[in-house]
Amino acid sequence: MNFNWILEYRASGILYNILKSIRKDYIFILPANICPIVPVTFLKANIKFIFLDISLETLCIDLFEVKKAIKKIDYPGLLYVRNMGIEHDVNNEFKDFKKTNQNLLIIDDRCQSKISFNIEDICSFSDVTLFSTGYAKYLDFGFGGLGLINNDTISYTEDIIDFNENSLSQLTSELRNSFLTQTKFIYKENNWLNTEKLKLSFNEYRSYVEENNQKMIIHKEKI
Repeated sequence: MNFNWILEYRASGILYNILKSIRKDYIFILPANICPIVPVTFLKANIKFIFLDISLETLCIDLFEVKKAIKKIDYPGLLYVRNMGIEHDVNNEFKDFKKTNQNLLIIDDRCQSKISFNIEDICSFSDVTLFSTGYAKYLDFGFGGLGLINNDTISYTEDIIDFNENSLSQLTSELRNSFLTQTKFIYKENNWLNTEKLKLSFNEYRSYVEENNQKMIIHKEKI
């Protein structure tokens, strides 16, 4: 497989660029407990999605239900979120899903996990693996999205779109209000998504991550 690393300011920016580069008749399967920014990114990219329930064992999406769902969709996508950064092996399941539907695209969302630059640690049947060093992640730099892209299945194109900080604040407020009041969220298109380039080289970012990974390991061992 032909993989390469993508570095952007936000992981949601990488996701948006991926969604803009694929067929518009894809329907993605998302876990019901996903961060709301993710489905909103799908709405912005105009890609359809459905929610499936989670497994009580892993708190990740129920893989048994996923297999049933991908049989019913011509062009399915799976966004597999590793809840709380769980690092369990799902490579065999991904392989089985690919056999079930050859059109399947798999995005392995490891945004809550520790970043590894060793490709052997990545599921070989993922089309995209996403990492983040944004707010409340394993390493919280307040910025940074990293993606490992399979060039054989994804043609990644950067799309720098207009961004407005007030629009992001408004969206965040509306999402929070929807949860608090248990009312339906109505998406309104605006310039909430930041797709700008990160002002660090890949090697600079990698060194920064690896240095802080070691500090975080020591900190977690103390805890």
